[in-house]
Amino acid sequence: MQPSKLKWKAIGLKRKTQQLLKTLNEILAEIPEEQTNKRRTPQNLINELEYILAGINKIDQELIPRLEEYQGIELKNKELMYLAMSQISLRNVFTSIKDHLMKNNKLPIPENELDELANIGEIGKTLALLGDSVLGLATIEIHWSNIFSTVGELTTIKSEQVRNKKLAAICDDWGLYDYRIENLNSKEKSKEVELNHLKGTLIEAVLGIIYIDMDYSKILEVVPILQ
Repeated sequence: MQPSKLKWKAIGLKRKTQQLLKTLNEILAEIPEEQTNKRRTPQNLINELEYILAGINKIDQELIPRLEEYQGIELKNKELMYLAMSQISLRNVFTSIKDHLMKNNKLPIPENELDELANIGEIGKTLALLGDSVLGLATIEIHWSNIFSTVGELTTIKSEQVRNKKLAAICDDWGLYDYRIENLNSKEKSKEVELNHLKGTLIEAVLGIIYIDMDYSKILEVVPILQ
């Protein structure tokens, strides 16, 4: 099995989140307990980081082992799964952390790396874009016929395969939705169409991971399972 030609650079999400948490706890410890207003911001940011780390640990302990066991997926780079599950709402968390740490002149990591953390939700969208592409290609390849007059049928099959409603059902089957990493205030109910789109994006992001971490032949194995 040949690895994908696509490469990625690890950003150290878990490690850097732990570093930020340690620094915020140090800042909080320096503020007298009676100064409740001054303690509120660092405490809220600590709560956010603890929530993110809890989500990462849950992915490590539950989601990844389950996918590896039941889908035959061997993930070499677990951080990719953290990024696939990371939502856009995390931008607000890391932006607020950057502002607070700069105000206190205590940056445990470079400023540009904090900016990178603020954009992790975009990385998940990029993985989904890749997954959408390989899903479409794999579907065509699996159903390919050397009779070109079947293009209409092929188009219908592809459209059905990548439909959000169907991908959302697969997302539920794989149990991905409950492992999203987002900020504490993001647990809002979405309309069914929006929810299906979000769930479809999670499946596509995981397919993107499989393509990067393993190779295209594994996509061809997984896609029939999705049908």
